[in-house]
Amino acid sequence: LTAARVAPDRVEIRASAHLCAPGCPEGIDSRIVYRIDGAGRVRIVNTVFIPERMPHLPRVGLELTLAAGFETLTWYGRGPHENYADRLRSALVGRYTACVDDQFTPYVYTSESGGKEGVRWAALTNEQGYGLLAAAPAGAELHVDALHYAIADLARSHHPYELTRLPETILHLDAVHMGVGGDDGWMSAVHAEFLVQPGRYEFSALLRPVRPGDD
Repeated sequence: LTAARVAPDRVEIRASAHLCAPGCPEGIDSRIVYRIDGAGRVRIVNTVFIPERMPHLPRVGLELTLAAGFETLTWYGRGPHENYADRLRSALVGRYTACVDDQFTPYVYTSESGGKEGVRWAALTNEQGYGLLAAAPAGAELHVDALHYAIADLARSHHPYELTRLPETILHLDAVHMGVGGDDGWMSAVHAEFLVQPGRYEFSALLRPVRPGDD
């Protein structure tokens, strides 16, 4: 981890991480650069290296945790219902607003839900209109979801009644997210073109504060 002031009103922080299973040195390398300016804006640039020998992954992206109270999700992308790389034709690009609680779909077997493809920007705000906006660079898109459940909790639970709702909002900003499959049943595999294969991924997002009255 390194940090430096690169301009009177700008700081740059660089962080590197190696993600691997216990006892297995081969893994995923992640390099993140945070560029923070005096207006409170944070530009995040993430480069991820996935070795060719590894299997496909569910997603490549970032996870952020927002404090309790940011319950309104507004986004410009596909919607209003959940959609994924292989299930998006009925989700038209537009500007949508919904409650974070409504993003969770109580499937019989607990799983992630509420994903949105083609997102140019998304904002989470509280009752007063304060919050956080995350935007993709011009010409780029993100896969976004916001839930009151952590991935680990969803993986541990078998059915929705076993979950405990978190007061915080878990926000995912993904460069790429795999499809869900299920062409003719839940056990049908995801098509190869909708898998996240090993390789090099680079993506970025701009985070900035939202204040009452901002459009």
